[in-house]
Amino acid sequence: MDIKQDNVKLEDFIFRADRTRPTSVEKEDLNKYYTSFGDQEWIDEDGNSRVSKDSDKIYAQSKPNEHGTVHYFVKANKYGKLYNPTGMYTEGQHKRFNKVLGAQEFQFKKVNLRVFELYTSFLRTKNTAWLNNAEREMN
Repeated sequence: MDIKQDNVKLEDFIFRADRTRPTSVEKEDLNKYYTSFGDQEWIDEDGNSRVSKDSDKIYAQSKPNEHGTVHYFVKANKYGKLYNPTGMYTEGQHKRFNKVLGAQEFQFKKVNLRVFELYTSFLRTKNTAWLNNAEREMN
Protein backbone atom coordinates (compact mmCIF):
# COMPACT_ATOMS: atom_id res chain seq x y z
CA MET A 1 0.00 0.00 0.00
CA ASP A 2 1.47 3.30 -1.04
CA ILE A 3 0.70 6.12 1.36
CA LYS A 4 0.94 8.76 -1.36
CA GLN A 5 -1.70 7.02 -3.50
CA ASP A 6 -4.36 6.74 -0.79
CA ASN A 7 -3.92 10.30 0.56
CA VAL A 8 -3.33 8.94 4.08
CA LYS A 9 -1.91 11.46 6.52
CA LEU A 10 0.01 10.91 9.73
CA GLU A 11 -2.75 12.72 11.64
CA ASP A 12 -5.10 9.83 10.78
CA PHE A 13 -3.03 7.48 12.97
CA ILE A 14 -2.58 9.69 16.05
CA PHE A 15 -4.88 8.97 18.99
CA ARG A 16 -6.57 11.96 20.55
CA ALA A 17 -8.85 11.65 23.57
CA ASP A 18 -12.46 12.62 23.01
CA ARG A 19 -13.20 15.83 24.89
CA THR A 20 -16.94 15.78 24.33
CA ARG A 21 -19.35 14.45 26.88
CA PRO A 22 -21.45 11.47 25.78
CA THR A 23 -24.94 12.37 24.63
CA SER A 24 -26.48 9.37 26.39
CA VAL A 25 -26.65 11.28 29.70
CA GLU A 26 -30.37 11.93 30.17
CA LYS A 27 -30.36 14.37 33.07
CA GLU A 28 -27.54 16.30 34.60
CA ASP A 29 -25.94 14.29 37.40
CA LEU A 30 -24.32 16.62 39.92
CA ASN A 31 -22.01 13.84 41.09
CA LYS A 32 -18.68 13.64 39.28
CA TYR A 33 -16.88 10.34 38.74
CA TYR A 34 -13.15 10.18 37.96
CA THR A 35 -10.96 7.43 36.51
CA SER A 36 -7.39 7.07 35.29
CA PHE A 37 -6.24 8.43 31.96
CA GLY A 38 -6.91 5.89 29.24
CA ASP A 39 -10.04 4.46 30.86
CA GLN A 40 -12.13 7.63 30.44
CA GLU A 41 -15.33 8.15 28.50
CA TRP A 42 -14.56 11.86 28.16
CA ILE A 43 -12.16 14.49 29.46
CA ASP A 44 -13.69 17.43 31.32
CA GLU A 45 -12.74 21.09 31.02
CA ASP A 46 -10.08 20.70 33.76
CA GLY A 47 -8.35 17.86 31.90
CA ASN A 48 -9.58 15.13 34.27
CA SER A 49 -10.60 11.72 32.95
CA ARG A 50 -14.28 11.19 33.71
CA VAL A 51 -16.74 8.33 33.42
CA SER A 52 -20.47 7.89 33.88
CA LYS A 53 -22.11 6.57 37.03
CA ASP A 54 -22.46 2.99 35.81
CA SER A 55 -18.74 2.51 35.06
CA ASP A 56 -16.82 -0.07 37.08
CA LYS A 57 -13.59 1.96 36.95
CA ILE A 58 -14.48 4.85 39.26
CA TYR A 59 -11.54 5.70 41.52
CA ALA A 60 -12.61 9.12 42.85
CA GLN A 61 -15.88 11.00 43.09
CA SER A 62 -17.30 14.29 44.27
CA LYS A 63 -20.85 14.55 45.56
CA PRO A 64 -22.65 17.78 46.48
CA ASN A 65 -25.25 17.55 49.22
CA GLU A 66 -28.54 19.41 49.49
CA HIS A 67 -26.87 22.36 51.27
CA GLY A 68 -24.38 22.97 48.45
CA THR A 69 -21.37 21.52 50.24
CA VAL A 70 -19.28 19.15 48.13
CA HIS A 71 -17.92 15.95 49.66
CA TYR A 72 -14.90 14.22 48.14
CA PHE A 73 -14.21 10.49 48.07
CA VAL A 74 -11.24 8.42 46.90
CA LYS A 75 -10.77 4.68 46.69
CA ALA A 76 -8.57 3.43 49.54
CA ASN A 77 -8.06 0.29 51.61
CA LYS A 78 -8.50 0.04 55.38
CA TYR A 79 -4.87 1.06 55.98
CA GLY A 80 -5.25 4.35 54.10
CA LYS A 81 -3.36 3.17 51.02
CA LEU A 82 -4.90 4.78 47.95
CA TYR A 83 -5.75 2.65 44.96
CA ASN A 84 -3.14 2.74 42.19
CA PRO A 85 -4.66 1.54 38.88
CA THR A 86 -1.19 1.23 37.33
CA GLY A 87 0.53 -0.24 40.38
CA MET A 88 2.36 -3.52 40.45
CA TYR A 89 0.35 -5.00 43.31
CA THR A 90 -3.01 -3.27 43.02
CA GLU A 91 -3.66 -3.18 39.27
CA GLY A 92 -7.06 -4.72 38.59
CA GLN A 93 -7.79 -5.22 42.29
CA HIS A 94 -10.21 -2.31 42.79
CA LYS A 95 -13.20 -4.67 43.04
CA ARG A 96 -11.41 -7.39 45.04
CA PHE A 97 -13.46 -8.91 47.84
CA ASN A 98 -11.56 -9.55 51.08
CA LYS A 99 -12.98 -12.73 52.63
CA VAL A 100 -11.38 -12.07 56.03
CA LEU A 101 -13.06 -8.67 56.36
CA GLY A 102 -16.23 -9.71 54.59
CA ALA A 103 -16.11 -6.53 52.52
CA GLN A 104 -14.47 -5.00 49.50
CA GLU A 105 -10.70 -4.49 49.76
CA PHE A 106 -10.89 -0.92 48.41
CA GLN A 107 -13.77 1.32 49.43
CA PHE A 108 -14.51 4.99 48.97
CA LYS A 109 -13.16 7.04 51.84
CA LYS A 110 -14.18 10.63 52.51
CA VAL A 111 -11.21 13.02 52.21
CA ASN A 112 -10.54 16.74 52.13
CA LEU A 113 -10.17 18.81 48.96
CA ARG A 114 -6.34 18.77 49.07
CA VAL A 115 -6.14 14.95 49.04
CA PHE A 116 -8.78 14.79 46.32
CA GLU A 117 -6.90 17.24 44.08
CA LEU A 118 -3.60 15.38 44.56
CA TYR A 119 -5.23 12.04 43.78
CA THR A 120 -7.03 13.31 40.67
CA SER A 121 -3.72 14.80 39.52
CA PHE A 122 -2.24 11.32 39.86
CA LEU A 123 -5.11 9.81 37.87
CA ARG A 124 -4.64 12.43 35.16
CA THR A 125 -0.83 12.15 34.86
CA LYS A 126 -0.04 8.65 36.26
CA ASN A 127 2.87 10.25 38.14
CA THR A 128 3.23 8.37 41.45
CA ALA A 129 4.64 11.45 43.18
CA TRP A 130 1.07 12.82 43.25
CA LEU A 131 -0.14 9.53 44.77
CA ASN A 132 2.55 9.62 47.48
CA ASN A 133 1.72 13.22 48.35
CA ALA A 134 -2.00 12.39 48.56
CA GLU A 135 -1.26 9.50 50.94
CA ARG A 136 0.90 11.77 53.11
CA GLU A 137 -1.88 14.35 53.29
CA MET A 138 -4.34 11.69 54.48
CA ASN A 139 -2.33 11.02 57.66
